[in-house]
Amino acid sequence: MNALNRVRRLGSEISRLGRIIQKEESALSLLSTFRILSFLFFISWIMGVYLVRTLSDLYYLPSILILAVFYRLLSAYQKRREKIRRLNVWSDFLTAQISRIQLDGKHYPKSKREYYKNLVLETGLPSWTKDLDFLGEKGIFSRIDTTVIQKGTSKFLEYFLETPEESKVIARQSAVFGLSRRERVLQKLLRQFRLYEASFPARREGEEEKLPSYIPKIGNLQPERSEKNKIDFPFNLFEEEPNDFWKFSFGNVAGVLRVLFPVWLVLVWVLVLGSFLFGQTWGFGIFILHSAFFGSYRNRSLKMLQPIAEDSETLEELGKLLLYIRSSNLSGTKGEVFLSNWKKKELKNSWKQFLKISNLAAYTQSPLAHAFLNILFFFDLWIWRRYTSWWNKDGASLKASMSDLAELDSLLPLANLSWIEPDFTFPRLEKSNVTIHAKDLVHPLIPSEKRVSNDLEPMQPGKLLLLTGSNMSGKTTYLRALGISGIFAMAGGPVPASEFITPILEVHSSIRNEDSVEEGISFFYAEVRRLGRILQDVKNSAKGRLVLLDEILKGTNSRERTIACKGILKKLRQYGVFGIITTHDLELADLPELSLFHFREEIENGKMTFDYKIRSGIVQSSNALEVLRLEGLDLD
Repeated sequence: MNALNRVRRLGSEISRLGRIIQKEESALSLLSTFRILSFLFFISWIMGVYLVRTLSDLYYLPSILILAVFYRLLSAYQKRREKIRRLNVWSDFLTAQISRIQLDGKHYPKSKREYYKNLVLETGLPSWTKDLDFLGEKGIFSRIDTTVIQKGTSKFLEYFLETPEESKVIARQSAVFGLSRRERVLQKLLRQFRLYEASFPARREGEEEKLPSYIPKIGNLQPERSEKNKIDFPFNLFEEEPNDFWKFSFGNVAGVLRVLFPVWLVLVWVLVLGSFLFGQTWGFGIFILHSAFFGSYRNRSLKMLQPIAEDSETLEELGKLLLYIRSSNLSGTKGEVFLSNWKKKELKNSWKQFLKISNLAAYTQSPLAHAFLNILFFFDLWIWRRYTSWWNKDGASLKASMSDLAELDSLLPLANLSWIEPDFTFPRLEKSNVTIHAKDLVHPLIPSEKRVSNDLEPMQPGKLLLLTGSNMSGKTTYLRALGISGIFAMAGGPVPASEFITPILEVHSSIRNEDSVEEGISFFYAEVRRLGRILQDVKNSAKGRLVLLDEILKGTNSRERTIACKGILKKLRQYGVFGIITTHDLELADLPELSLFHFREEIENGKMTFDYKIRSGIVQSSNALEVLRLEGLDLD
């Protein structure tokens, strides 16, 4: 299925979802009306029976039925609203997929726009990240990025930035290829991750009301949400083990206290109630001492319960995601099935227990209720007792599962790239630095209907390709298409070509250089510094090296530029790199052992046209003066 058909199919599905949402919203509005009416009927019945002052209280009994109807309607309303939320998330996901296919950067998911902006400003990134339009709000990375978990995002970016190692690249490609072949599972997984992500804003909005509104809170005592928890979720859930709570709160007596505190609690209440029954006051002193014990563990308990308490509303979606991953039987880069240490039923039961613990921990978010429950019943200790038992059975296994979750999250964007670009293919990775070869190479940031494909004849190390041609004819686009194919291949994903053969290689480029007023660096000096770094980096590398240079040293005079370019090309040949150099200096074509190719233009009836096709040999024409003339600058 080509991209256009995918867009049509997705558009049809969005329309279908829109009709369902509209129908569900109408039903929701009706439920809301009945819910309000049932509550008013309940109040009216109570007031009516009271005002009539009947002799029997039995007349109040129908109010119980009315109240039951109200709660039933309330439950149906909540379920219907949740269904609409999920349908909207699904629709938004499909809209994002269409925007990725159509290269509509304005409609890429909004949740990471700030991240993409800041990423461009990072220092120490490879030069190709700017030269190949890899970063930015409308760059390659933002187009294909579907990650949800922060560690998944970091891992995904690392695939491109790390020095490629053969074993890792092959393992990633195998995992991504396996994911891409299971299209239905892939798209449902992406949707499940999106549903999980969509629960994050709801979690933040719900921070101020973890408990029902009728339970009072004390304003400034509400625990502040940890920034670390926001970033590291869900890994922060299991950062500290529950056994640590007992150890650090009670030291050597932790084991004894964990067993005996229920006995202590019963004994205290017997003594307190007994003293009041016999008119004694010493029970009050015992209760004060009992209450003071809460203060000995309160701060540590709050700190350690905070992650699962803050994210209790999100854990349900996380559980659904984990269960679907387990049932999908997908393999990661190690060749093992994700969450293979779990059986589906065991995972379901274990997560159900963890959800109950999390819901209890949510009471810590309401200081007044939390203090009241602990003073009376040592509420936190009961949670920790239950949490510790669960952890000793399943905690370590579930903690390990989070790593699987992050890895899958990081691999899905590359598999999805194969889905949004069905004409892309997975490269053939050669173990020796013999050749780079491509067929039907295209630039992925050009809309599919405007792409012009070109081949790359087999390139050998040290035999450079010199690319000449007039302005706007397609030289730089061709350069970038090859560079993007190189970084996609090393990340383990599909490449924008029908065939791509490459060794494990590093990509180096000098395409888009900029001066710096702050540093007092001219355009020419900035380019020289970059070229110097490239020559140094490729000098002693044992891996394949792809070097892409676009019209280098154009910031100096033609005589010195030609001399310098010849020297640079000589060094690149000496270092045995795979290199493509674009230039307007036709004198460079006289150098030995160069493969010569060019792009050209056609001028008909005073209009300049390009076919953007690569041809062998050196260009025989130039269009600079013609461009000036067409823009009204006739210099005769």
